[in-house]
Amino acid sequence: MLFAGHETTTSMLTSLCMVLAQNPEILAQAKVEQETLKQHGELNLEQLKQMPYLEQILKEVERLYPPLAGGFRGVVKPFTYNGYYVPKVGKYYIVLKELIETKEFILIL
Repeated sequence: MLFAGHETTTSMLTSLCMVLAQNPEILAQAKVEQETLKQHGELNLEQLKQMPYLEQILKEVERLYPPLAGGFRGVVKPFTYNGYYVPKVGKYYIVLKELIETKEFILIL
C-alpha cells in the first residue's frame, strides 16, 4: 500500500504537462489565475480551491488521458442494455478510453 496511487498521480501529472505544453494559450490563462491569487501572498492549499480554471484543466486531462486503462466491475443483478443481456456472473472489464471516445458503454467479458 506504500506506493498506492503513485503511478496514477505520475501519469496524471505527465499528461497535464503534455497538454499544457501543447496548448500555450491554456497555460497562459492558468498562469493568470495563479498570479491573481499569488497577489494575496504565497500560494497555499486553500488558494488551490479557488482556482476553477485549473480544476477544469485537470478534469479534462483526466477525461482525455485516464491514468488507468480500465477497471473490473461486478454486476449486482442481471439487466439488458441496448438489446444486450448482461448476466450476473463473474466480473466485467470496462475500457475507460473506449468509454471516453464513444457514446456507447463498452463491456468486454
